[in-house]
Amino acid sequence: MYQSLYELRKRCIEAGKEFNPQRGLDVGYGPATGIVALNDLMGPEYRPALKDSVVVGSLEMQKRAKIILSRQYNEVVEPETQEDATAAAATAASAVERGTDDIEQADRLYGNIDTKKIRINTNLKKRVPGKPKQYDLIILQHQLLKDEHEFPLQGETNLQHYLQILAPGGHVVFVERGNPMGIEIIARARELVLRPEKHEDEPLVGKPPRLWSATSTESTPGSNDVYLKVVAPCAHHRTCPLQVGKPLYYEFKKFGNLNFCNNQKKIQRPKFSIELKRGKILGSTWSESPNEPGVATNPEAQGISGRRGATDYEILNYSYLILQRVKNSEDVEQSKHAAKGSTDESLNVAESISKDIDTGARVVDVPLKKKGHVVLTLCGSSGDIEKVTIPKSFNKEIY
Repeated sequence: MYQSLYELRKRCIEAGKEFNPQRGLDVGYGPATGIVALNDLMGPEYRPALKDSVVVGSLEMQKRAKIILSRQYNEVVEPETQEDATAAAATAASAVERGTDDIEQADRLYGNIDTKKIRINTNLKKRVPGKPKQYDLIILQHQLLKDEHEFPLQGETNLQHYLQILAPGGHVVFVERGNPMGIEIIARARELVLRPEKHEDEPLVGKPPRLWSATSTESTPGSNDVYLKVVAPCAHHRTCPLQVGKPLYYEFKKFGNLNFCNNQKKIQRPKFSIELKRGKILGSTWSESPNEPGVATNPEAQGISGRRGATDYEILNYSYLILQRVKNSEDVEQSKHAAKGSTDESLNVAESISKDIDTGARVVDVPLKKKGHVVLTLCGSSGDIEKVTIPKSFNKEIY
């Protein structure tokens, strides 16, 4: 989650814009991990106007979320002054919109901790808010599809709800598992928003925003229009060259090993996880001497069932998609009309708007280092998978 948000902030900075969402929503099964990652990314001084976290499934996770969030500096509730108390009393909504939760008084204990007494800045909820609320940043972790037998209809229904509560200029971050099902969920959401089949004749001018509507993709432009564009990771708005359409196809042997678009993150296992997985505690040579510096003690001597050759880390596969809602629909309409023109001036207008936040080609496979050259597999702005060979003789620095 942190990696995806870091990518979003980097893209905003590259476009000359500030990344400082003031109204955030996190939805997931874990203990508000989206808000935890956002707090870590933004730093201890991050104090937005509203942070909502929907903890799906279990109120026990709300208690854990309160404990974890309370250890972050930007969740500490500042003492109220007399003026703040008067303003809060005058506006009932402002008093409710900070630090609320659904934990029952009779079931407020988590171990020896009274979670109802913990005060944080994030509101913990068990239901997803609806209209008229609007958020600058929406973080969705495994929320588009909850029943794989409902693919893809359920994902489309959930996508519509979240896009309707996304504020103009805001971003929505989808994170799914890095397996065939997760990849196809992300690809289907991207396809539904962009409708690339409707823009096959469009010239390659950046990534122009697409008109989306919950009822009809052909709605008349107006104040309620929602224009969306992909911020990351895609380098184009055309059909995904790796999208299959049905996750079941990946299981058929006759299709061979189908490639799919995912990302990897190496994570350090905590001590308890290493012990449960029978791995060694540190990635260093074993020694029977506990006092020898720089050398790990034999876990067996500590009563831990470790084994030689095990690792203390694991590779996490995930897939993500970041969309942005464009603020001004009039500028988008101007861009569309300009793109249809034939003059260089009109194309420059379209290009300046469509390249507001853009990305270059993306490496989608492990680079192959051959003798004297490197082969890269890229997803380029053309919408196709491209093979690029970089010989050492071309340029030593680039190689």
